[in-house]
Amino acid sequence: MEAKSVNAMDSTENTSNSEQIKLIQLQQFLSQLPTLLIAQAIVAVPVVYLTSHYTNFAGINLWVMGFCLILLLRSAMYFHHKTHASTLQNRQRRVVWHTFAGGAMGALWGGLAFFTMQGANDPFTLLIVTVLIGMVASSVTSTAHLRPLFILHSITTLAPVALKFSLLGGPVFTAFSFLIVVFCVLTTLLSNSLQRTVVDSIQLRLNNLRLIGNLTHEKLRAEQSQRKAEAALLVAENANKAKTQFLAAASHDLRQPLHALRLLNSTLERTELNAEQAPLVQNMSSSVQSLKELLNSLLDISKLDAGTQSIEISNSALSNVFDALERHYAPVAESYEATLIFKPTKSIVCTDIILIERLLSNLISNALRYSPGGTVTVSDTLINERSVISVSDTGVGIHSEDQARIFEEFVQLDNPERDRSKGIGLGLAIVRRTAELLELSISLKSEPGVGSTFSVTVPTGDLQVNSIQPAEEENAIDDFDGLLVLVIDDELSVREAMDYLLDSWGCVTLTAGDGDEAENIIREIDTLPDAIIADLRLRDNETGVDVVERIHRVFDSTCPALILTGETAPNRLRQLNDSAYPILHKPCDPYELNQFLRQAEQRVKMPAFA
Repeated sequence: MEAKSVNAMDSTENTSNSEQIKLIQLQQFLSQLPTLLIAQAIVAVPVVYLTSHYTNFAGINLWVMGFCLILLLRSAMYFHHKTHASTLQNRQRRVVWHTFAGGAMGALWGGLAFFTMQGANDPFTLLIVTVLIGMVASSVTSTAHLRPLFILHSITTLAPVALKFSLLGGPVFTAFSFLIVVFCVLTTLLSNSLQRTVVDSIQLRLNNLRLIGNLTHEKLRAEQSQRKAEAALLVAENANKAKTQFLAAASHDLRQPLHALRLLNSTLERTELNAEQAPLVQNMSSSVQSLKELLNSLLDISKLDAGTQSIEISNSALSNVFDALERHYAPVAESYEATLIFKPTKSIVCTDIILIERLLSNLISNALRYSPGGTVTVSDTLINERSVISVSDTGVGIHSEDQARIFEEFVQLDNPERDRSKGIGLGLAIVRRTAELLELSISLKSEPGVGSTFSVTVPTGDLQVNSIQPAEEENAIDDFDGLLVLVIDDELSVREAMDYLLDSWGCVTLTAGDGDEAENIIREIDTLPDAIIADLRLRDNETGVDVVERIHRVFDSTCPALILTGETAPNRLRQLNDSAYPILHKPCDPYELNQFLRQAEQRVKMPAFA
């Protein structure tokens, strides 16, 4: 059935092609017809003159009238067909009319020869035969487009001549008659060959036009596809920008109350709690920490997007990283009833040790989440002077078709219920971007139901060259002996939480909601603060940086200042990266806040030199 359908389509296409070729042949004939008519008119003038003066042909006037009539008819046909386009519907009818007119013109010329040729010694006989043979020979190229026209025209023109020679008798005239017949046959064969050449040429032209049309169509389709792809890319980019803006706004708005909650929780932890209160505060602390980790994941992504994540390459012992990670994740592994194994390592790596620790932290956290009751192994192998650090688990594994997707943002394959304990799907996205930032390669081997192994290849180094040893964390100071701290934040809950925490550390706290209030407080107490802690985003487009610089300028002060922010938008992070003041992101770690105040206190206690 399909073969018949294809054959029918081919037949239809061939029929259409053939008709189109015939139409083009008619058009080409029409383009040459004026030249043919003008040539016949020019030749007719001397022939009529000589016929009138050197022959006894009485019907010359009648011949001239017939010639002019046919010439006018063919001219009228030409102009009509030029002004009224030829189509597949009227082509055949027009060919018939031109064939009839051409045959009539040939009959006129052949009749003239028949009635005027006298004999062998008659010079007019030679003239008229030469003219007619020349006319037939020259019409091969102009009328070969229409074979019926050429054949009828050549027969009506030369057949009377051949007949006249045969009637004159004698071997010479008989030979002439035979040669004319042979000439007709040869010109007919030549016209056939020429027509095939013309048809092939037209067919090639049509094929080229069809090919150009197909190429043009494909080009237009490709351009349309490209425009659609560009439009889709623009939509995706706009959606990504909208997502980034939404996350930045949501992250900032969430960080404000979470920052206050973290400070209040830290204050509660330092107070005396009874047996019922202590576990509640501990649970609250755990929840706050979880929320902080989720928001910090958004911050990490934003820093990587903004290009503000600094890199400090150093030579460090990998064992220190393993030890720190083991201390941090041992209790986490217990909560998942999983076994966490860190294999001993002596490798020295040359990279940013903080970022590599963060990268491995995300891999271990991801492995523990998806290997409850299983085993997570962190190991190191030296290959070609490079350290290949692997995090392997015996968890659910990852299907091959999903292995590329897991490095995308917010992708969690086995968390349709969006269980918060499994994160928000940014850990592996941070891993990929951190590896790209450090120019490290990440590989994954996984089998569903067996487990997964993530490996990162890190350059090795020499501990004696530019080495950095981990500093031991000092205990936070809880008595700053009346250190005067000015807190500037437009959120009342944040100011109160900061007041409670700083008071528990022995600070004297002043709080203000904006720059005017801060300036008025300083003028009222007539004392400069020892340190300023300011929120970045205040009311009426005022920033903490603006307020700090205003206080320094108005009161000629150089007191240290710390900027707190909940910003995660990449463009704002780039601006903050150029700030002259230290930046802490909300919810900030109380220990980091304590460290800033310790440095401020040391600056206050330094002796002044005149």
